[in-house]
Amino acid sequence: ECFMDNRDLKRLVKAIFAMLGQKPDAFGIVLDEDGWISTKELHQALMAEPGFPYITSKALKQFFPLYRPEKFEWQEDRVRVKPEWQSPGLTIYKKVIPPEPLYVTIRPKAHAHVIAHGLRPGGNKRWIVLSTDKEMALRIGRRRDRDPIMAEILALKACKAGLVFRRAGDLLYLVQ
Repeated sequence: ECFMDNRDLKRLVKAIFAMLGQKPDAFGIVLDEDGWISTKELHQALMAEPGFPYITSKALKQFFPLYRPEKFEWQEDRVRVKPEWQSPGLTIYKKVIPPEPLYVTIRPKAHAHVIAHGLRPGGNKRWIVLSTDKEMALRIGRRRDRDPIMAEILALKACKAGLVFRRAGDLLYLVQ
């Protein structure tokens, strides 16, 4: 169950609003084109933030229907900041010529597969999320593995070879 005092509640709402409505890239988050993210992904990102280690995935799921924060919309397994509250252009991922290098992390179990077959978006993901910042790449990678392997991507070379890169905020780039 999710019982919080008012101060904790306000802190949580403020943090989630920053993550989903203002600067998702600063938290290593990529929203879909309509601003949605799965509550599971949101929970993983929240666990990396100081001050929220006590919030379970189940509690986060219950949080929205229970407290009904006004700036948010939620469905079964996903949540977003209402479009009218989002920073303008938040989910417009424009095609760009990427900087070099970019960084991504790989789960050790997947390393041999990546070497043999190249990077592919995992699970039901549309994008591979790359970062200009090694620390951010590690932060994202640690959500799925405690000890991810850092890979340096020659993005400019890949771009010249025909891969399309899109920008997602200041730190993140997306590629299919």
